[in-house]
Formats: sequence, C-alpha cells, structure tokens
Amino acid sequence: IYPLSFQHNLGGSFGKGTAVKDKADIDFVVFLNDVKTMKDHKVKLQETKDCLESCLKQSPYKDQITIGKQTPFAVKFRLRLLSSSREFDIDLLPTFTTDQTLGKIGF
Repeated sequence: IYPLSFQHNLGGSFGKGTAVKDKADIDFVVFLNDVKTMKDHKVKLQETKDCLESCLKQSPYKDQITIGKQTPFAVKFRLRLLSSSREFDIDLLPTFTTDQTLGKIGF
C-alpha cells in the first residue's frame, strides 16, 4: 500500500443537500496530488482503488462499512451509522487535476 495524498469534493444527494431522511448517496471525488497526467492516472488507477479499499477495510469504522463491487472508476461502499438508522452509499472516485485547474474547482 502506498500513501495517498489527496484533496476532495462531495457530490451525490448528500453533497447536493437532497438526501432523504435515512439514506443518502455520496460521490466523494478524491483528487490525487501525486498524479499529474491522464497516462499516469490510467497506470495507477487500479492500484489506487485497491489502496482505497484496503484503507476502508482497516478503518476504525470497518464494522460499519460494507464494501461493494469496484467499477472501472470507483470504489463503492455502504456506511451505516451505529448511532442512528442512517446509511450512506458512497462512491470513492479517484482522479487527478493539474495545477492550472485547481483554482477553477474551488481549491
């Protein structure tokens, strides 16, 4: 496992503020700081998704996490809050950005 350095942005019903009471989906876009080109991203994508999945399995919240099937671009999992009946379907979407686009996406 290699360490990931990243910034993030939220989307989905949770990020948009349209989530229903007990269930929501979250698109969690992870901008990898050490990836600067599409070629590099394609080469590292599967390793990055495997690393993210491994981190989830080792998380202090692992008993509340159900890992789903990876898609070509995302790691999917469900997070169940123990303190309530809320569940979140989460897609972790690793990607990259260039220094020129950082200001355009709010960083």
